[in-house]
Amino acid sequence: MDIQGVKRRMVFCYLMMTMLLLLSVGITFAADTTLQYDLDENCEEIEEGIPVEVIAFGGFISEADFNNSGASFSQQNYEIGVTGGFFRMQYQNSQFNWHDTEKLKFGRDKSKDPWKSLNTLSFGMSIPIELSDAWFVMVDLDAYTGYEDRITSDSFGYSGMVMVGYTVNEYFKIYAGAGVNKDPLRWGFAPVAGIQYENDDWLIAIGFPSTVVQYRVAPEWIVRTEYSSTGGIYKLSKNSAAERNGFASIQGSVVGIYADWIPMDGLMISLGPEYHFDRSIRLYDKDGHRVGSKSKPDNAFGAALNISYGF
Repeated sequence: MDIQGVKRRMVFCYLMMTMLLLLSVGITFAADTTLQYDLDENCEEIEEGIPVEVIAFGGFISEADFNNSGASFSQQNYEIGVTGGFFRMQYQNSQFNWHDTEKLKFGRDKSKDPWKSLNTLSFGMSIPIELSDAWFVMVDLDAYTGYEDRITSDSFGYSGMVMVGYTVNEYFKIYAGAGVNKDPLRWGFAPVAGIQYENDDWLIAIGFPSTVVQYRVAPEWIVRTEYSSTGGIYKLSKNSAAERNGFASIQGSVVGIYADWIPMDGLMISLGPEYHFDRSIRLYDKDGHRVGSKSKPDNAFGAALNISYGF
């Protein structure tokens, strides 16, 4: 199996999903977010048989205060995803550990934790269209839901994007496009743009909404640094201590340094430290109206482990 081919298919699908969901800071997942797209290779492998990738992720964010108020929380994230051909599915669970909740500036009942866990589930598809040897188009569609304890009719979001890419030469690719997103709270629109350089050792992808630089130090090892936005909009439970039947919008940014190990064909194990910053939490009532002011957790360190296997 071509390891680089597996990696390209996986990261491109996740790039598309990440871009779409970031349009209104909907749900996002920890994954490589570079372009790394080879249309011919992707389509040829689809014709030979549906390629499948399974991705498992675990990570944590260390304890952080809310503007030195004394209230704090830490977070653990777990995720599993499957891609098959042009289709993908992904589930994420985030566990929260709270301290001194009575000092929080948000929430209906501060004697209780605002929430203990939040979940996201998404389904999507990416349709590549080859225009010429140099030009290609990607059409992407997604449906997703974020929720505390159960999926409801008003917890869903939908998004779509069209991106045009151009292969300048064997090293450079450029791409641009736009997407629209309807999450439980609002409509969103955003451009997508970037440029990528890749040779046998280096990959440099600079764009919006993510950037990555990686270097292959050995056939089985890659060192990678990456920036992306994180976030989610979640439907809260009917008994929520934060806001009954309301919504929580959680936003942030993360930069990480990772070591990617490829011990065998199709298998990749990634591990590295992360730094989470520009974080915020805002509550909305069941009708989508803001409740209180935005709360800003302090910056925090974390770590992530990602395992992917393609066959």
